Formats: sequence, structure tokens, C-alpha cells
Amino acid sequence: MVALLVVIIICASCNKDEDYRDNFIGKYNCAVIFESFCLPEDYSVYSWCDTLTVTMVGDSSICISFTDEDTLEETVSADGHFGYKGYHSRFGTFEGNNIYLTIEDGGLGGSYTIKYYGQKFK
Repeated sequence: MVALLVVIIICASCNKDEDYRDNFIGKYNCAVIFESFCLPEDYSVYSWCDTLTVTMVGDSSICISFTDEDTLEETVSADGHFGYKGYHSRFGTFEGNNIYLTIEDGGLGGSYTIKYYGQKFK
């Protein structure tokens, strides 16, 4: 009985496995570059600063919230990669205290790309 009580106390005091997403959660100060193209020859580039807030969702997803209240929910891998590439893409990665996010869309003679380069607030 005493041995069982000791085992229970030891197990109760064990740390649970850390969620790998804990390293990605927080606020990021980002430089943003927006590029657009529209036929026949209109090309525009804009830049600004934005704050992204990253939170956990479910067992393997994150939610990225933008200042304008838009959100992206993505599954993130343990190595920090998320999103998908294709005709309409949104993909990114976490590297150390940085986030890199690209959003691409277009069609019918026009396209745009938005790139976020961010560093986590301390």
C-alpha cells in the first residue's frame, strides 16, 4: 500500500510533455510587403508594420490573428512549418523567435503576394 502511494505521488509530480507549439505562441512585430500585379502592366508595392498574435487551437493547430481582426488557422509541424503551396497559397515557418508568412492569390490577369517578416516581442 505504501509503495502504491509512493508511485502515485511520483507520477503526479512528473511534468507533462511540453506542447511543441508553446515555442511559437506569442505576439510578433512584423514588416509587411504587399505586391500586386494586374494586366496589362500595373504593378504596385506597399509596405507597413503589423502585429501578429499566435495562439494554440486544438491538438496541433495554431491561429494567427492580424491587427485588422482577420485570422488564419493552420496545422503546424514540430519543426515550425505550416500552410500549403498552390494556386492560392498561404505558408510559413517559425525559426527561433521569428515568423515568416507568405499569402499568395490571384487569377484572371492579376495576382498579389503579402509577406510577413516578424520577430517575437520579448
